[in-house]
Amino acid sequence: MSTSDVLAVADPVVGAVLVVAGGSAWRLRPASRAGIIMVAAGASWFAGSVVGAAVYVHRGSVIHLQLSYPPGRLRRPAAVAVVTVANATSLLVVLARNSWLTLALALLVAITALDVFARSSGPARKAGGPALASALAFAAVLAFSSANRLGWPRRRHPAQREDPRRRGTPGGPPMKVVIADDSTLMRQGLARLLEDAGCDVLATAADADGLLREVALTQPDAAIVDIRMPPTHTDEGITAAHRLRTSHPAMGVLVLSQYLEADYAMRLITDAPQHLGYLLKDRVSDVVVLVDALQRLIDGECVIDPTIVSRLIHRPRDPGPLDRLTARERQVLALMAEGRSNAAIAQRISMSHKTLETHIRQILQKLNLPESADSHRRVLAVLTYLRS
Repeated sequence: MSTSDVLAVADPVVGAVLVVAGGSAWRLRPASRAGIIMVAAGASWFAGSVVGAAVYVHRGSVIHLQLSYPPGRLRRPAAVAVVTVANATSLLVVLARNSWLTLALALLVAITALDVFARSSGPARKAGGPALASALAFAAVLAFSSANRLGWPRRRHPAQREDPRRRGTPGGPPMKVVIADDSTLMRQGLARLLEDAGCDVLATAADADGLLREVALTQPDAAIVDIRMPPTHTDEGITAAHRLRTSHPAMGVLVLSQYLEADYAMRLITDAPQHLGYLLKDRVSDVVVLVDALQRLIDGECVIDPTIVSRLIHRPRDPGPLDRLTARERQVLALMAEGRSNAAIAQRISMSHKTLETHIRQILQKLNLPESADSHRRVLAVLTYLRS
């Protein structure tokens, strides 16, 4: 059972428990508002789980309960302000999906909960202990999920990693993947291939909305997206990939297409090529090629199908930076654009690793790509090559 399947069962149960507990508390202490707020929190949690947005819908009422317990009244202006913001972002899903806003909300919840607890005394202070712990735990969950979507902690390039083990390789943690394709046969086939290769398929989806929801719930390392999905079956995959690139910048996104569409590939990678890839579906029958492409996307590289690269090579082009490269250097850069590793390139063109590294160094220098901590020069070189 995948993580999303577990959450699909757990979310309604949590909501129902809160409703029952709140109803009982309200009956025992009608003068306290805590019971009715708990019922509201449970109802919104349950409703959110039904529509697949529990992570957003219940936020405001849960925070209200935590900051007002035990009397059920918000006594501090700061608590009123935090609950107002939480309710606003719960209703406006666009804001709720903003990772920076959610991170700020988590910090405000923690600070306000500590302030409310510090200013209480006597029985109220004793009764408020569980509410404080609950608020801090909820704030930690919000902060962790937001930081994860923002790509924190930053994944380092494989050459800079202290631990040589990689996801999906023997001895390393399994690669976590979500698959989106409107074809049930394709979804099941890809899932089986990846699971047999040691990957962890967290969830599958039949459309772009389902993909975005599953990614928000499961936080995978990579997503595989069909380029044509409901409702229009045109370029929903490209649009979804760009949305994922914005909300989950450290996640690899591989777009699959049945057809050779170089223009779609260029649309995908033009603005920010890191962690993005485009392959023809014919390639994915080779699971070694598929897993290798996903790993390279997770590491921050850009992967383009060799057939598309070949078409781009032979199209007419204006004079540009590639004219400075030798024929051998252009050959190396073309293989880099296909997402091949240095070892694969060296084997393909019968060249030593040391000579290949010299060629790559010359390519980067001729394309005016100096070393930078913020840019992946190999990806920028590939982008220059495909644009020219």
